[in-house]
Amino acid sequence: MVAFFTFLMLILLLIQSFYWIFFFGALNTYSDAGIPEKQRNIPLSIIICCKNELENLKINLGSILEQNYKQKEILIVDDNSTDNSIEYLKRIDNENSVVKLYKNTKNSNGKKQALRYGIEKSIYEWVLLTDADCRPASSHWIKSMITGAVGNTKIILGYSPYTTNGTFLSKWIHFEGWITGLQYLSFTVKGFPYMGVGRNLMYDKSIVDTQLLDKHQDLSSGDDDLLINQIATSENTKINLDPLSFVYSQPKSTWRGYYRQKLRHYSTGSSYKPLHQVLLGLFSVSHVLFYFGLITFALAVSIKWAVLCYLTRILMILVVGNKLMNVLRAEFSIILLPLFDIILAVYFLVFSFAVIFPQKSHW
Repeated sequence: MVAFFTFLMLILLLIQSFYWIFFFGALNTYSDAGIPEKQRNIPLSIIICCKNELENLKINLGSILEQNYKQKEILIVDDNSTDNSIEYLKRIDNENSVVKLYKNTKNSNGKKQALRYGIEKSIYEWVLLTDADCRPASSHWIKSMITGAVGNTKIILGYSPYTTNGTFLSKWIHFEGWITGLQYLSFTVKGFPYMGVGRNLMYDKSIVDTQLLDKHQDLSSGDDDLLINQIATSENTKINLDPLSFVYSQPKSTWRGYYRQKLRHYSTGSSYKPLHQVLLGLFSVSHVLFYFGLITFALAVSIKWAVLCYLTRILMILVVGNKLMNVLRAEFSIILLPLFDIILAVYFLVFSFAVIFPQKSHW
């Protein structure tokens, strides 16, 4: 029995070390010069799909309009809003020649139909997606994202961290978004791209069969990550880690709202390709089992050895994670990392049911 638990803890420790060092650690050394700045003149279409986002549009749309990039159009697709968004957008449309307002008249589950409509109406090959509740970190967001549009690259995955406002909930959401970023960005670097976030995502629409957006109509989420899961390859996908390219989003203000949001997001996991499900599942399962294993190891074998196993893993995470916090401009203290790591085990356990039993709700 002692040998079994010792072997189990060793395997779990090795699996976790593999993810943190081989996958996540790759972001610490990643660099991509991309297109020289003087050649960054590729025209593109920015697409924003919105539904009842009047207040967010008033706050964030200005940061999109002020982008320091000439060859662009901004398509705003209103998806049957009922909060006077359309009246506000009509005024913006009249005042700015670069803005084009469209109204999606077809009701659909999620924003798939609105996104498809925006892609069809865009005049440029490259499209850059974001949401109404998002704000670019700088006026050079477009310039930075376009740098990756070289060679065979057709998809560029950006990073979109959540802001923090001092509350524990906002810090946790920021941390959880950081972990998600570590996964999809590092997996892409290692040749396993599996998703992108529609808050900061760019691709050449020539590789997108709009009929792909009609798949998974029963899911309210997955408009962007499931599309990328189907078309992204190790050859056509890059990431952008330039802080000037980051797009910030406001976190949910209540635990209830956050829980509902994550239920929608995790409902897409069961639709990923099998390999991606295995890679993501192995990370989360080994994380959860490590803590269950620690408790069992301490009770059945030795508290001293259980503590040693814990310290070995957490020190490894602190060393690797400290650099990663700088790469992705994390806004939580490294002191909180051990606590968040424990909560993450509970988080994985709770939302594993959302992957098994997808939610069919509306956005």
